[in-house]
Parts: sequence; C-alpha cells; structure tokens
Amino acid sequence: MPSRSDLLLGQIAVEKGFISEKQLGECLKAQEKYEKSKTPKHLGLILLEKEFLDEEELDLALEIQRQKLNRKADNTDVKLKDLLIGQIAVNLKLVKRAEVDDCIREQAKIESLGIFLRLGEIMIKKGFLTQEQVDEILEYQRNLIDNFKKEAMSGEENGGAA
Repeated sequence: MPSRSDLLLGQIAVEKGFISEKQLGECLKAQEKYEKSKTPKHLGLILLEKEFLDEEELDLALEIQRQKLNRKADNTDVKLKDLLIGQIAVNLKLVKRAEVDDCIREQAKIESLGIFLRLGEIMIKKGFLTQEQVDEILEYQRNLIDNFKKEAMSGEENGGAA
C-alpha cells in the first residue's frame, strides 16, 4: 500500500504537469509489486527509473511536499492551542462545549478549502465571543504556558524532583 507521502508526491507531480494520472497509476502499481516482493521502492525512484520525471522535477516536487508537510505540522500545533483555547472558554463559562465543537467543525470545513482561521476568529464571527473575551482567553493561556514552563524548569534545576 503506497504511503500518504508517496501519494502526495504523486499528486504534486500531476498538479505541476510533470506526469499524467496514467503515469502515476502505472508507478503506483509498480510500487505495490515491489512491496509484495518484499523489495519496497519509493515512488520518486520509480518515477525516475521509468523516466517520467527527471531529477530536477523530482527535487522540486519533493521540496513542495516538504513545504506542505511542514505547513500541516505547523497547523497541527496551532490546532492544539486552539483546542486549549476552546477548553479555557468552556471552563470560564464564556461558551458551551457544543458551541466550541460547532466552531471546530467550521474550522475543518474552511481548512478543507485551503483557508486556515484560528478558532478564536471563528468564535468571534459566529458571535459566541467578543474580541475582548478572546484576548482574555489568550492571556490566560499564555499564563498557563508560562507557569508550566517555570514548573518544568524548576523541576530540572532540582535534579528532576518536583
């Protein structure tokens, strides 16, 4: 079974016009055969061997893939903080859990269109929070993170004992 990153690499190569869908399909079938014979090969290598891509095109497609994966990782970190923001808003009784869930679903829909909005922005747009409340939550979150870091640092200074 081809990995997600290989599919992404293939999709990028097709999007950039380096290869056709038919060529991608041929390479994915070849990759499956290699995996079944216990000699797996990366999709990029198969594309080169079949001369569907040259090294420059492969390098460019891989660079685009790295950028997309890094962006996704960055968005994941932001989403974790957004979940914390949602939890803080619920804990402070500024919103209901269902309202946060609704905003998270909205965030996912918007992101599927290639647009990334912070959870706080969506909560403001839907009228669940004001900008002042979001600022208050963010300040509260910063204090939590700072306190956590201080506790972690003092634990390290005391030889790991808390």
